Amino acid sequence: MELLRFVTFRDERGYDLAAKPARSNAIDVKGSLLDTLAHDLSVVARGGQKIPLILQGIQNCIFEKIANTPPNAEGALDLVSEWGFPLLVDDEMPAQRIANLVIEFRHVVELAAANKMEEIEALIPSKKFADIGVMFERFGKDRSPRLYLRPKSLIHFAWIELLCAISSNAGFKKCTCGNIFTYNLEKGSRNTKLYCSNRCRVANHRAIRNSSK
Repeated sequence: MELLRFVTFRDERGYDLAAKPARSNAIDVKGSLLDTLAHDLSVVARGGQKIPLILQGIQNCIFEKIANTPPNAEGALDLVSEWGFPLLVDDEMPAQRIANLVIEFRHVVELAAANKMEEIEALIPSKKFADIGVMFERFGKDRSPRLYLRPKSLIHFAWIELLCAISSNAGFKKCTCGNIFTYNLEKGSRNTKLYCSNRCRVANHRAIRNSSK
């Protein structure tokens, strides 16, 4: 869906994990206790210039990257370092909050993989997709005026990406490593992909070869 466009920002100097005063136990989206993040860490920008990163269409598969992010402080740092904050914040966000967003989104992608569309539909009203913005501007090589839909945050963008993938009859599989990946996302693609990455493919083939010795 090329009409989908979002501009996220990353700190050119990167991000750190900074300790904040400890709070009471944090609770995840399903109501169970998460492992307490050491010292109640936050992901904090180092104060460099904000570099824009333009995401367009659904080819980036941000929804896969968020769903497969480890729900811990290091995973939160890696996610923000690559794609910016998942919500609209300037320079700081609690790592626990990012971990909760990852857990919630992982749950939705797992519902898609299990083809539980009614449960996904039930979650949509709470995401306030009516708040999506509209842009009309010159963009691209030909500089022709185009209409774009503008999500309000990175996690919002990922939600719409996921819904577009489902609407396009994309399929979902779970890799041997536990990651969920998409197939049939592009026209003419085949349902032959078995692993989320070449690294997992090589590791699995090596394990099979070693077990047969």
